[in-house]
Amino acid sequence: MDGLDHAIHDLESALDANPQQTWRHVVHQRIASVHDALMHERMRSDESWQAAREGHLRREQRRLAARLDTLRSAAENAPERYAGEIRRLLTDLEHHRQRINDLAYDSVAMDLGGSE
Repeated sequence: MDGLDHAIHDLESALDANPQQTWRHVVHQRIASVHDALMHERMRSDESWQAAREGHLRREQRRLAARLDTLRSAAENAPERYAGEIRRLLTDLEHHRQRINDLAYDSVAMDLGGSE
């Protein structure tokens, strides 16, 4: 499990825990961890034919980071009110991770000669 996967898993676990005083703090901290892991995520392709996809992923990364910032601020005092939005964001983060993995896979597949 890499950094972003681990951070997402930790946030999901925190959301599933029973709400209590420390729960709010844990969810807030886990959102911050996901944000940090997202911003350190590598999506580097040396292939010029993938530059557009990489650019799209970088723009998506910035949009997801902005959503995390917004939710972190909004959920600071009442994360239970925002649990549904946080879960939707986690789904979007999983899709983002899959697109990053697809980019890496396509680079390797092209280097190795594809699937033929």
